[in-house]
Amino acid sequence: IGDFKIDRLDLIDANGGVLNITHLYSELNIYENIFSSFVTGNILLIDTFDLPQKFPIVGEERLKIKVKTPGENGAKRDFSLEFEYVIYKISDRKEENDKTQSYVLHFVSPEMVSTLKSKVSVAYDGRFVSDIVSSLVKSHMGSTKKLVSETTKKPLDYIVPNVDPVTAINMLTKRAESAKYTSSSYVFFETQDGFNFVTLENLVSQEPVETYHRVKLNTLNPLARAREAVSITDHDMTTRFDTLSNLKAGMYQSHLISHDMITKRITRRDWEYSGTFNGYN
Repeated sequence: IGDFKIDRLDLIDANGGVLNITHLYSELNIYENIFSSFVTGNILLIDTFDLPQKFPIVGEERLKIKVKTPGENGAKRDFSLEFEYVIYKISDRKEENDKTQSYVLHFVSPEMVSTLKSKVSVAYDGRFVSDIVSSLVKSHMGSTKKLVSETTKKPLDYIVPNVDPVTAINMLTKRAESAKYTSSSYVFFETQDGFNFVTLENLVSQEPVETYHRVKLNTLNPLARAREAVSITDHDMTTRFDTLSNLKAGMYQSHLISHDMITKRITRRDWEYSGTFNGYN
């Protein structure tokens, strides 16, 4: 999509010291992915001060970002946002000349760091999966961000086997069944607005929040520059279909044989794509 205006970039060390690096950045990328539990990103810096040694940058810093869309007249949306992330890695460090170096700082949302520091061993008795996920996010991840959780059906007994909270949640996505939709395609992911535990059907059924266009912009026209914020600069269609891969994955037809070691019961379930297609939303 089109560019955002960077108002300010602050690097904050473990002692609370703040350094404005707005004039040093060359490229900033922030990634949201419905198949990734956390927001991630990276920033390319062109550095003439040798910050890795003098600040220093040791992987305990925070990055505070203030951005807004171009404020031209006629812009479809004009808003400001502020985010804070944790620096966890420095890579691609290069000497450009005697006084200048470039490198990439990688960052993640703070919840990813905190969740990797904790392990959960807890038993849930007769709880809905959506309630268990809410408990894991708020009590064990320690997040105060908004959580959008789609209600599940059939309460279950579940033991979290000494794993970090996100691993437990991703395990639960495979056990969750939607109370509204036929399938159980739950995903857990983070956006700038908070965390989401929803099905793909839920996402597809929502009304669009923005419409993007692939157009060639006239940068001399103020209105055209304002539309840049909702313009597609590039897109790539990697594949349309792959029948052989679908056959191997059992997309069209499958037979599931399960064995319950407690009841000593063996069950077989047959499934066919053609017979169930119309039942999905």
